[in-house]
Amino acid sequence: MKKLLIGLSASVVLLLSGCATSSVTGVGDESAKMATQLKKACDLNDGARCSNLGVLYFFGEGVKRNYSKAKEYYTKACNLNFGAGCSNLGALYYDGDGVKQDYVMARKYYIKGCNLDHGVGCTYLGYIYYFGLGVKKDYTKAKKYFYKGCKLKDYDACGAYNEMKRSKK
Repeated sequence: MKKLLIGLSASVVLLLSGCATSSVTGVGDESAKMATQLKKACDLNDGARCSNLGVLYFFGEGVKRNYSKAKEYYTKACNLNFGAGCSNLGALYYDGDGVKQDYVMARKYYIKGCNLDHGVGCTYLGYIYYFGLGVKKDYTKAKKYFYKGCKLKDYDACGAYNEMKRSKK
């Protein structure tokens, strides 16, 4: 048992230090299998699985990191009316990951995600209006979207909403 724990500890240290890949512990193999299964489900138009596959490509889990593929699968998920897919697509544009940073496009996808009751989409829509990113600053709209995000259990939205109430914005 002690040898097993020492071996596992060594593997974790190697992974954290970047000296090994996740396949040392078999995690990479599991992620690769998951990617294959998600691809099959996505091909059958399962929006949630398309979005999850996009996440794997975004982070490079079980597949080579590829923002273009992430965008492809987020787009498919969004077109299938899966809110998280729309919000993830919005995040690509918000942060400029693999695409030109574009707050107008981010807003477009966050609106759809929020309308599909994905709290994170509402939250980031609130930030767009709060900071005036690609739009005129509008605290009333920001507060409205933070409130909706909070009701959808995105707790960052709750914090932002409460801060706006506290500061009377």
